[in-house]
Amino acid sequence: MTTAVPMAIGDTARTRRYVYPPRASTALPYGDDGEGLALLAQRGWLAQLKYNDTHVLLDYDGANFIKAWDRHHKMPVYDFENLRADLDQLGQKLVHWGGGTGRYLLDGGLLHSKHAAIKHMLVIWDVLIKDDVAQLGTTYSERYQDLSLLVTPAPDSSEQTRYVFKGHDLGALITPRVFRPDNYLPGPVRDGKAGIAEWQRAWAIVQDINQGYDHPLLEGLMLKDPRGRLRPGFVEKNNGDWMTRSRVKTGRHLF
Repeated sequence: MTTAVPMAIGDTARTRRYVYPPRASTALPYGDDGEGLALLAQRGWLAQLKYNDTHVLLDYDGANFIKAWDRHHKMPVYDFENLRADLDQLGQKLVHWGGGTGRYLLDGGLLHSKHAAIKHMLVIWDVLIKDDVAQLGTTYSERYQDLSLLVTPAPDSSEQTRYVFKGHDLGALITPRVFRPDNYLPGPVRDGKAGIAEWQRAWAIVQDINQGYDHPLLEGLMLKDPRGRLRPGFVEKNNGDWMTRSRVKTGRHLF
């Protein structure tokens, strides 16, 4: 496993320097004939459901939730006291997971203001800082596997461990209102091509969940290279080489 590196001089938990989250800079057209997806599948990329959410960074000092940022370095228009119990529970898990009381910065999405179907939920995509250590140089696969340790329930726990919506299992619960998304992996390579059946199954979930709404709750798929290494987020558009997206058709997005 790649070793993460310390933060830059002056970038401590006390100064709380802003870090822009990774952001996809390209997209595959909706209704792609399969060639683009097949190429990414052959390269071993993974897919995640893309939510119609508000991008948020959750900033912790040890177990204490300090503030939330959006991807434009602004405060989201939302009262996070609505999620106080879950944020506190998440903070306790972070300290146990990270082993210390330094700064933790999580990259996630707030499911609340953009769609009426889901309110007061958080999805966690990535970890950017863990106990004062920036995760620069680590791969997405390494960070995702590390995040999975947050969702491991106690052996005697009777709590619900999966987030289910409209009959679809969407991910693993970290707290009752915070979850980690699942990955949809490409199939085995045959005749030089990787299968995309799992990605087609993810698209079927998108279409089924969006039925009955006048605008999509799920915007499509986010595709990521699990070997993509995290680089500094000093500008808004960063780390786009290991991420791309494919959106459903709406009046606003052609793909």
